[in-house]
Amino acid sequence: MNILAIGAHPDDLEMMCGGTLAKYAAQGNKVFMVHVSTGNVGHMVIPPDELIKIRGREAQEAGALIGAEVISLGESDLFIRADNMKSRDKVIDLIRYTRPDVIITHSPHDYMDDHEQTSELVYEASMAATVPHHKTQHPFYGRLTPI
Repeated sequence: MNILAIGAHPDDLEMMCGGTLAKYAAQGNKVFMVHVSTGNVGHMVIPPDELIKIRGREAQEAGALIGAEVISLGESDLFIRADNMKSRDKVIDLIRYTRPDVIITHSPHDYMDDHEQTSELVYEASMAATVPHHKTQHPFYGRLTPI
C-alpha cells in the first residue's frame, strides 16, 4: 500500500503518528511524509532562514529512519490556507503523485490554525485529485482515498 501522511509542520507527523508510519513501513508499505510548511517561524531565537534548513534536515533524517520519502510543500508557517488554490493544487498534485491507499493528517478540530487548515486542505484536495479535467503535473487519481 501507499501511505500518505500530511502534517502542517516538520515534527507534526513524527509526534502525531510516527509509530504508525514506522509500522506501515516495517510491513513493506511505501510511506510518504509530507510537511505543508517549512517550519520557518517555530523558534524563539533561531532566524527563519536557518530554521528552515535545520527542520528540513531533521525531517529528512526522521523519514530515512523508516525508509519514507519526505516532501516539503514549502509554505510558510502561519499562512497555510485551505482556500489558497495554489496550495490546494500542490496537495492535489501530491495525491496524484503518491496515489495513496490511506491518507493521514490532522484532525479538523485541532489546537492550532495551521493544523486545522492543513486538515481542510487535504480533505478538499483528496476529492479534487479524482477530477480528470482539473490539470496538474500528474494525471488524475481516480480513487477517493480514505482520510
